[in-house]
Amino acid sequence: MVSTMMYQYRSNIDNNYRVSLTDILCKTRISTVYNTSDQDVVAKVYEDINPMKSIFRRELKFYENRQVKSVIGNCLGYRYLHHKKKHVLYLKKYVALESYLKQRLNVINTLDDNLVKRICLQLLNFTLKIHEYGYYHTDINPSNMVYCNKTERAILIDYGSVFNFKQSSYRRPLLNYNFSSLDTHYQKFKYNISDELESLFYSWIVLFSSEALPWHGIGDLTRIKYLKRNTPVEQLVSGIISETIQQIFLNYFHQLKYDIMNRHEINKSFYINLFS
Repeated sequence: MVSTMMYQYRSNIDNNYRVSLTDILCKTRISTVYNTSDQDVVAKVYEDINPMKSIFRRELKFYENRQVKSVIGNCLGYRYLHHKKKHVLYLKKYVALESYLKQRLNVINTLDDNLVKRICLQLLNFTLKIHEYGYYHTDINPSNMVYCNKTERAILIDYGSVFNFKQSSYRRPLLNYNFSSLDTHYQKFKYNISDELESLFYSWIVLFSSEALPWHGIGDLTRIKYLKRNTPVEQLVSGIISETIQQIFLNYFHQLKYDIMNRHEINKSFYINLFS
């Protein structure tokens, strides 16, 4: 228990509402996420030291963007506090999407096509909306996808690696190579929306397939790059039980690779219509 760590949480209902941090929910390379005495709220705590400070500031700046706040802020419900050399973000509590899907499988032993399409569409729209506001998430993977049972909505979380491509000079993002696009394995590239959409695809394979990605658990980046380049997409989707979802994923991937190869501007409506 970490109940001695008390912070003021500015609620829309009561400005004097206070919560305590209880057990550790999870740890990342830059922050610690705690459960709190409010069952609907978690606290993401950063130490006030570099490089954590700079990553935290990037995430907070993203949340405070006016456009982001109007849409994504409503989903995440963030509040910020600096206390005793710690930066604290209070966020709405969600269940990990992967856990939600496993629980559902345990109960009914299958995933309805409409549920899969709805979750994919929600994550796709979320990614496209972030891009519309001038940002790339750059760390799209299943561990950064959560689900709210009350709203029946899947969203992306963890914006510590977010990149504002409209206001900042280009920087090579820190990448999770298990889920990054093939192009990001090469030294000279410009990160763009197609890389985000390819990361979504690999994440969906993990979430909705009975098979792991062929490069899962491999630490050799050269080997991962080889497998991404040479594994047929038909093999990637083969672990998905539903033929309907298989075909949607195939169409999605083939169109994405076609657009990348021909340097076409991404036709957002095409990808959205696949899941509608």
